[in-house]
Amino acid sequence: DGGACTCDDEDSDSGSDSDSDSGSDSDSDSGSDSDSDSGSDSDSDSGSDSDSDSGGGEACVCTVTDCDPSEVVVVEAANPAIDIRKQEEGEDLRTFDPFDPNAPPIPWDIVVTNTGDVPLVDVFVSDPLVPSCDLVIGSLAVGDSVAYTCFSPLPPDDLFNEACATGDGGGTIVEDCDPSTLEAQR
Repeated sequence: DGGACTCDDEDSDSGSDSDSDSGSDSDSDSGSDSDSDSGSDSDSDSGSDSDSDSGGGEACVCTVTDCDPSEVVVVEAANPAIDIRKQEEGEDLRTFDPFDPNAPPIPWDIVVTNTGDVPLVDVFVSDPLVPSCDLVIGSLAVGDSVAYTCFSPLPPDDLFNEACATGDGGGTIVEDCDPSTLEAQR
C-alpha cells in the first residue's frame, strides 16, 4: 500500500574538490624565472575528488509495507453414511411353518437412515432373495429415515437373506447391509 523513506544529507560534493586548481600553481616553473605554470601541476586535481559521492550525496532508508487481508475457511471433510435395518439391527431369527397352507405372507420391516453429515442421492434398497423389498428412495436428507414393510411368500425351507441400502454422498458411494433369517419349523 505504501511506504516511508527518510534521507540523511551526507557530506556531498558537487563533483569537484575545492582543492583542485584551475590549471596553474604558483609553485611550478615552466622553464623561466616567473612563478607561472605551464598548465599543469603535480598537486592539481583532475576535476574530481576521491571523497565525492556518485549518488548525489543522500543516503535514504525506505520502509515498504503492503497489507492484504485474507480469510481462511476451514471446511470439514464430508462423512457420508447410511444404515439399513431389516427387522432388527444385526442377525435376527424368525420361525414359520412351511406346511401351513393358510399362513400369511412373511412381512419384512425395513428402515433406511442417513447417518452421515451430507445429504444422500440415488438411494435405493436391494434385496436379491426378496425382490418385493427392493425400493428406490432417491434423496435422503441428513438424519432422515424411510421405513416400509414388504412381503414375501412362505419359502419352502430356511431363508437367510440380506437387504442392502446404497447411496451417493457428494460423490462417495456408501452402503450398509443387514441380514435376516427365516427358519422353517420341523
